[in-house]
Amino acid sequence: MKRRLSLAMAAIGNPKIILLDEPTTGLDPKVRQQVWSLIGQLKANRSIILTTHSMEEADVLADRVCVMVKGRVRCIGSSLFLKEMYGKGHRLTLNIDKESYTKVEKSVKKICENAEIIDFKGGNIVVGI
Repeated sequence: MKRRLSLAMAAIGNPKIILLDEPTTGLDPKVRQQVWSLIGQLKANRSIILTTHSMEEADVLADRVCVMVKGRVRCIGSSLFLKEMYGKGHRLTLNIDKESYTKVEKSVKKICENAEIIDFKGGNIVVGI
């Protein structure tokens, strides 16, 4: 209730800019959808700047996404642009022994032929799908 109340308070007085920090953290999925809908309605007349760790939330709410690492901007653009530039879909990390590498690689390719081995160090294999 506090998050929804805070969002309502931020919108009072029809401000030109609203700052939101993790607006849906800890909310159940149904309420999260309601809050996203409200934020979508609010952004029609104003700029909304929000921070989030959820790429799903950024996809739904943001026109432009800015990724920051250790306080520095690393990239900025639409969600689709960032996914095309940096996203490989899903990553699967497995902990295996060196002797199993070939067997695991064949098994993964059998399940998903588009899969590719991104990294293999110290017994951890990272597969991009």
